[in-house]
Amino acid sequence: MPLADSALAAIAPRSLAEAFACIHPVCEPPYATVRLEVRALWHERRRGDASQDWLRGILQRATDHLRETATG
Repeated sequence: MPLADSALAAIAPRSLAEAFACIHPVCEPPYATVRLEVRALWHERRRGDASQDWLRGILQRATDHLRETATG
């Protein structure tokens, strides 16, 4: 979603744009958009790495509501 009144633009999920709307006004793009599936992959040898486990946990908690919405 483009940043209103700015020469800058950012492509971001609607939920992220809406979260930042109080700081940076946003506007709808002038074209139709489609829903995309986003995934994160880790190599098996990173299992048990404390920093990787922490990051995965942060990402999972931050996106739990998206999975709940998608599955109904």
